[in-house]
Amino acid sequence: MLEKTLLVAALLALSLPGQRSARADITARSCRAIGPAKAVVKDNACTGFVVGTTKVAFPYLGSGRIISSADGRTVAMVQSYLYGRIDRNGNVISYDDNKTNPIALYIYRDGKLVASHRFDDLVKRRGLIWPSVSHLHWARGARMSRAGHLHLTTVGFRELVFDAQTGALTKSADAPDWKSCHVIASGKLDRSGKQLARPFDYKTAKRARAPLAFVWGKSVDPRKLTHKAHTVGCFVRRGSALVFERELSAL
Repeated sequence: MLEKTLLVAALLALSLPGQRSARADITARSCRAIGPAKAVVKDNACTGFVVGTTKVAFPYLGSGRIISSADGRTVAMVQSYLYGRIDRNGNVISYDDNKTNPIALYIYRDGKLVASHRFDDLVKRRGLIWPSVSHLHWARGARMSRAGHLHLTTVGFRELVFDAQTGALTKSADAPDWKSCHVIASGKLDRSGKQLARPFDYKTAKRARAPLAFVWGKSVDPRKLTHKAHTVGCFVRRGSALVFERELSAL
């Protein structure tokens, strides 16, 4: 039950950046802890964590989420609210030191840093990164397995798995949604009109001016979706119809 609770909380905290409020850019950093490890926060930045009698101080300013396993032994600092920008060449630049390809993920085991991973090693499909005024949102969701392995899903619909003890990246693959959905698109939902306004197509990384028309799938209850709200949908083609199979916003 604890693992399920951590999973739901982490996924909501790392929800699709297209739904984030612009007001978040008022602060340079954000910090929230999910799991038994408690965040040490200063000026909205993650500066360390405490779990049990173990205290860790970061030699950097974290911006995003501290996620820990149920036993507190594995702790990850996910820079999901990265304070930076993308330059005209597509490079990720940190505002902290103006350097290219900053560290996006730190993994600790029993209070010791065992691995760190840079942005270029984790994030593919750069056209799907959601930049705000001064931040880059690249993580859709995160969870810790019962064994403490970290599972991350990126906005590019890639699944990453990291070993609990070494922090090594052990899996990097397309997420099931990327494989099963013919179209993944976001936009403002016109529920009665059965269309998305100004849809952004994740697979082509392009935005269209014309609405995306669809029909409801049998397993979808439109009444549970909010009219005129931003949503992300999985669509499959059946004959000439594009079918709204499921909502992906809360994954």
